[in-house]
Amino acid sequence: IIFILGEVFSLFFLMFKSNFSKIKLTKSVYLKKINIDFLNLLSSNIVANILVYFDRFLLQGFLGSNEVSIYFAASIFGKLASMVLQPISGVFLSYLSRENSERKKLYYLYFLLASVTFGIILFLSSLLISPIFVQVLYKDLYNEAKEYMTLANLSTIILITGSLLQPVLLKFANLLWQNVIQIIYGLVFVLLGYILISSHGMFGFVIASLFSNIIRFLLFVLVGYFSIWRNKNND
Repeated sequence: IIFILGEVFSLFFLMFKSNFSKIKLTKSVYLKKINIDFLNLLSSNIVANILVYFDRFLLQGFLGSNEVSIYFAASIFGKLASMVLQPISGVFLSYLSRENSERKKLYYLYFLLASVTFGIILFLSSLLISPIFVQVLYKDLYNEAKEYMTLANLSTIILITGSLLQPVLLKFANLLWQNVIQIIYGLVFVLLGYILISSHGMFGFVIASLFSNIIRFLLFVLVGYFSIWRNKNND
């Protein structure tokens, strides 16, 4: 209910504060391209939102609800860290958009280095802070969750760090890459999850999550970099 009220409030705020309702609708020559981009973004977001909760469904189906709670507790620090990292991507995109083509690559590499460095700092912090968080927030689950904390938080932090690079794809890459990367990530996650959960249980799931997030991160890095390079040479 709170989520719905928040969305409704945002809608009414935009309606009153913007001039959208006064704009005359005309058919643009770019309508076909806009529709294709819209469908790519829509499908990419649908896949991304499904994958956000898919780990819980996978654990629930194979190991039960208790393991879902344990994994959530083990990765709580990484999930909280997302609130710190996510706003950075918008700032990065604004800087990248203003730079000339000669410096875009350099700025991208700087941001990549800063993101990885920040991710490493968060991971090292999680080694100290995560046990405290879990003991305070999920005291009953601490003993079961502690053996998974390190890898679960590392996996979540890599996921977030990769997401910081998504604005680069929105700006410079064909939007189809959004879907390609998300689908590859989902397939790898499901396949590894199925295999490793069957053989190693909860620990296998954590490993599957870690490896699939590493692959996703590398795909974002490569597609983003080469898209900027192509864009630069076409300027």
